Amino acid sequence: MQKDKLPKGDASILVRNVDLENQGVYSCSVTVNSLYGYQKIHLDIVESPVVHVNAESLVLEEGEEKKLLCAASHYYPLDVDIEWLREDHRQSFLPIRIQNIMHSSHKHNIDGTYSISGFFMFKATPKDNGVTFTCRVEHLSLTHAIRKSVMITVTGSSRWSLEDWPLLALIAMFIVILLYLAKYLYTGTNSSKPKPY
Repeated sequence: MQKDKLPKGDASILVRNVDLENQGVYSCSVTVNSLYGYQKIHLDIVESPVVHVNAESLVLEEGEEKKLLCAASHYYPLDVDIEWLREDHRQSFLPIRIQNIMHSSHKHNIDGTYSISGFFMFKATPKDNGVTFTCRVEHLSLTHAIRKSVMITVTGSSRWSLEDWPLLALIAMFIVILLYLAKYLYTGTNSSKPKPY
């Protein structure tokens, strides 16, 4: 509080380097002769989460399993929402929310903030090649959710899937037609017509 401003009716205080210890209710009372004024001000502190994923991109063999982890740290107040989304723009423009997410317990940091992580086990299949998994974190301190993504590449796909059978059938039918045409053309050019001489 600046005492030189008091005669002018200004009893303001300036709180510098605000942190969680400064959170609370501040009250001001002013008495002038028989007049009395009282005001409460609630000071609420918010800290935005810092978000990390355990990889920006992964190259996995078909059938390989990997833990995808998203950590949100140093946020305040406690409530935070972590979700994982599967995004495959070849099939749909809408992301699919991963259902089997596990969460760690909230960790209370020494500075009064909190940390938590959300993760799931991912088993690579050929259809996951080129897919993006995105961690989305929402918190009271954020106007927009924080998004961190992991690009997936799946290698070593040597087995045919059920989705490939129509293509295989079409290729086989095309080969049979080619063989039939080749046989027809071969027998047509090598016919045993008597020569005119």
